[in-house]
Amino acid sequence: MAIEEQRILLLQAQPGMVLARDVNQGAQVKLCGKGTVLTTDLLQQLDIRGIKRIVVQGRPIAGPTQAEKNEEKRKLAERFSRVQDQPAMIELQRAVERLMRKRWAQ
Repeated sequence: MAIEEQRILLLQAQPGMVLARDVNQGAQVKLCGKGTVLTTDLLQQLDIRGIKRIVVQGRPIAGPTQAEKNEEKRKLAERFSRVQDQPAMIELQRAVERLMRKRWAQ
């Protein structure tokens, strides 16, 4: 995903935002195309069709601050602090950390 676009929940979308990618339902049904300006009616139609996420131009939804990310990392480390001698739990902690970084990059 390019820096000039952001994947967001449909619930976060607002009228006036512009799609950065086509919105498809299934493999072959294109609901609306890249460059479409979102309207209240269009958002309702996408919701009715079960669309959960879309990709919009820009970065309209602010992500967590670095301090918030650090706090999440600290809490995760605290949760796993008692099982650092268990290889499977260490792998689980690393997997959760990867998911957190992926989520923050969106």
